[in-house]
Amino acid sequence: MTQATLLTGLLLALGASSLAAQDLKKAAPVTLESAIAATRPNLVTLAGPVVAQEEMSIGARVPGLALEEVRVQVGDVVTRGEVLATLDTELTQAELLQAQGAVAAAQALAAQAASEAARAGKLAGTGAIAEQTYDQVRAKAAVLGAELTEAQAALKVAQLKVSQAKILAPDAGVISARSAVVGSVLNPGQELFRLIRHNQLEWRAEVTEAQAMKLAPGQPVRIEGADHSMVHGRIRALAPSFDPVTRMGIAYVTLDSSSVLHAGLYVQGEVQEGERSVVLVPSASVLLREGHSYVATLEREGAGAAAKFHLVTIGSREAAQTEVLSGLAAGSHVIVAGAGFLSEGSPVRDSAMAPAEK
Repeated sequence: MTQATLLTGLLLALGASSLAAQDLKKAAPVTLESAIAATRPNLVTLAGPVVAQEEMSIGARVPGLALEEVRVQVGDVVTRGEVLATLDTELTQAELLQAQGAVAAAQALAAQAASEAARAGKLAGTGAIAEQTYDQVRAKAAVLGAELTEAQAALKVAQLKVSQAKILAPDAGVISARSAVVGSVLNPGQELFRLIRHNQLEWRAEVTEAQAMKLAPGQPVRIEGADHSMVHGRIRALAPSFDPVTRMGIAYVTLDSSSVLHAGLYVQGEVQEGERSVVLVPSASVLLREGHSYVATLEREGAGAAAKFHLVTIGSREAAQTEVLSGLAAGSHVIVAGAGFLSEGSPVRDSAMAPAEK
């Protein structure tokens, strides 16, 4: 090889290097991040009301008495056996005294009749009294014994009325409603309070037939409260039938104790049903063009690189990351900043790499 040939080759090589450097400087600078393979939970989104799992109706057992005192308000937490209200016992106390007197009188008469029957029994065998007389004495003792039993039963009723003049909480919980008014005279079956037993709430999520097929008792549930805190629970049961009009069923979800949710709220929640494989990319890298989602990647082409756009199907989108369900492989060099100004095949370079000098 002659000296002239070597010189010509060197000049061509220097020229090519200079052109490559100029092309690199012309390439658009972009920032890159790698697409990450990940697994995400499959979530079934549901909505429905929050209700008391078991609400108890509390009323007075003794009608016709006036309310003398009400000791609780809506929202008060009560314990089992706590006095919620009291009734005017003037009438029941009088009935109790009357019943006690009737029992005392019946006891005296019954004792006397029993004693007479015992003496007549001893004489009946000797012929001192007629058999008919003996039968009459025994019958009188039996009648007075029955009257004593009746008086004792009446006394027990009077005692129950006095004891039931105090309206007690049948179980621990929180008062959810109050209709008791001091001074009002109670009617049979009248409700005075409602109690959420143990303050236990449940979420009755409305589900379609397709959603119900994915659910089962024991699955974890999470609900976002109004203050963005998370309330957790588990599916207790699924309704055995669907509403014939709405075609919706009910998933009964027992909630953990929480002050965030209250009975009567209508909330949304999520049930985790298995997992799925996804590719995670920065949310800023996902572009919407003509109603479709695209992600641009940096593809090496010889000494340079170019932008390549991928039509993708996206899943859940958050502020930082977006799920790509199809159309992009994990490990791809995703263009984040600058992707919106590029088109297919645009020359690009990683902004972390300084361009070569002329």
